[in-house]
Amino acid sequence: PAVFAAYNYRASHHTTAQVRKKYEEIPAGARADACVSCRACCNKCPQSIDIPAELARVKEEIYAK
Repeated sequence: PAVFAAYNYRASHHTTAQVRKKYEEIPAGARADACVSCRACCNKCPQSIDIPAELARVKEEIYAK
């Protein structure tokens, strides 16, 4: 949830640097790059979101130029 919260933070017209800072405040073990794609979270998601894919996308967008 914290990764998606940081990603959604940019919707409030925050700069890329601000979004990266927000993301980097997330404990290392809870960041997108900690995902091992085990898909256990997908079974628990009531919205059937492909969470590993979304985490990868979020990380890529946060660190894109």
